[in-house]
Amino acid sequence: MNTTETKNTRSFSMHPAITGADTTTVPLNLDFARPFVEQVTAYFQTVGDLHGYVSFGLPGQAVAAVLALPVLEMAVGFPTVEVYDIGAKKVVGEIALGEYRHNMVRPRRAELAHGEAYPGYVVIDGAGRGLTPAQLDELKKLVGSDDVKVVAAPLGQLNFINPTKGVVDTLLATGITWETFTSGRALYLPAGMGLGAVVQATAIYGLGEVWPKTIRLNKVGNDFVVAEIVDPQDLRQFGVQLGAEWTAGNAPVAVSRELLKKAIGLLRREAPHAAADGSVSDQEELTGVADELEALTRG
Repeated sequence: MNTTETKNTRSFSMHPAITGADTTTVPLNLDFARPFVEQVTAYFQTVGDLHGYVSFGLPGQAVAAVLALPVLEMAVGFPTVEVYDIGAKKVVGEIALGEYRHNMVRPRRAELAHGEAYPGYVVIDGAGRGLTPAQLDELKKLVGSDDVKVVAAPLGQLNFINPTKGVVDTLLATGITWETFTSGRALYLPAGMGLGAVVQATAIYGLGEVWPKTIRLNKVGNDFVVAEIVDPQDLRQFGVQLGAEWTAGNAPVAVSRELLKKAIGLLRREAPHAAADGSVSDQEELTGVADELEALTRG
């Protein structure tokens, strides 16, 4: 669906439950057996220009929601996201993530511990449930290192009235150093809910200046396995290119005066033929278009 056809709406939603007269809803449908990055980028390439929307409903799936953030950040600006209360089954507010990162998170960067970066990989566990031995082995194989430390940073029960409450405090309490956050070896394991993951990933981004590489679990049979590690930071360049394409697609087309004169001449020559065929309205329309184009040449 090309959203330019419905740009009179205020919000754009990728979440099937976030709908309404003031919202354009185009669900991001996912195949959990396939890599997420290619699915998210394909979605944005086909959905149409998203400039002009005031707020966004992000996917309910945590990793997909995190991947959408850097695309929107670079294509249309850091998004304001809808807060969808799954219990009340309605939107109860919104969060301006740009303001949250710049005004609430970044000033607290000075509170980060300092020291050497952890030599291995650190998993920031947003759910606080840890990894099973099997999942830890799978993760070690993916990163190519046996040195993987899991640090609990649980969001707990999400506060839909104030979803950002306590998120930065929890991250600072882990004791993860600035050097580790910026090492490229800090991995994020989000809690299952998209909104919570979005808030926590934005906080990690604000503290460490890079979007965290994110672990996706997937259920295979009766077990959850480590399906992949995605890097949202890589999607920033994709967002830049996409935003440029959208802007170029809406740019006015320059037409030479000479070409306009040729078009005017053709329209005026065809107008009498339309009248001869008994199509007076067609003649008037052709003549009217010719008059409008001629006015442009005098502009």
